[in-house]
Amino acid sequence: MEQNRHELSNQLIHGMELPVYLISQELLLNKFFKALRDIGFDDSCWYPDLSEVVFRLCGLQDRSSELYDLYFDLLETHCENALEDNRVAKEEALTIYRTLKEKFAPVN
Repeated sequence: MEQNRHELSNQLIHGMELPVYLISQELLLNKFFKALRDIGFDDSCWYPDLSEVVFRLCGLQDRSSELYDLYFDLLETHCENALEDNRVAKEEALTIYRTLKEKFAPVN
């Protein structure tokens, strides 16, 4: 546990802090809007979409439908674990960040 916290801190320092933060906020928003949908509210015109900003900050140039599909699937999957606890939301966001970078980051 201590090693995971130390690893997370080190990685956030190296240019990942803003995109991971934005993803964590999208997780919390996704959970909130999912709850609204579950009780019958239409959220389609109110849901904020930060994906373009997240992709740009992650250095993801190829904005294919596969990237969008994966991103929104990951948000849907991981939002259940992202409670109001920022630590858990950031850990889930870091997992999403890593997955996006592994699958879509350009190889130098």
